[in-house]
Amino acid sequence: MEKIVTERKEETVYRTRGTVVHGFGRGSTLLGYPTANIETKAFVETMKGAEYGVYFGWARVVVPQKYQGTSTISEEVFKTVLSFGKSVQFGATDDTLEAYIMHNYDGLFYDYELRVVICGYIRPMQAFASVQELIQAIDSDVRHAESSLTDNAALAALQHDASLM
Repeated sequence: MEKIVTERKEETVYRTRGTVVHGFGRGSTLLGYPTANIETKAFVETMKGAEYGVYFGWARVVVPQKYQGTSTISEEVFKTVLSFGKSVQFGATDDTLEAYIMHNYDGLFYDYELRVVICGYIRPMQAFASVQELIQAIDSDVRHAESSLTDNAALAALQHDASLM
């Protein structure tokens, strides 16, 4: 964990990586924002002390050796919005780290490695009055991430972070 000063404020940077595991499928089926869930043991220490909430950063899916040459999953670095904590909207009791990667992948990548650099906090976790309100909040989160990662040179530079390579 490190601190980075941007034009607006100081941000905490978290780096983690882990295997993509199955979640509940609500991101893609209910919300229109498919997420990659990182196995809990991969982020529990990295995110220790971090506030539950919605974050933004950079993500890269790494194709396992056994799929090299046959996988069509891109290994490029893409912008991401992440949810860390307990999903109060759906009554979850376990901590999760879920990444909505701003890219249309042409397949699933369960059991692939996901590397992330989390470089900014957007808002706390919260329950909404309806699923539609949640979707509107996610729309806003994505716009916030897009502009922050595009317009801020210090945050944009983190897409080249060694932990993603």
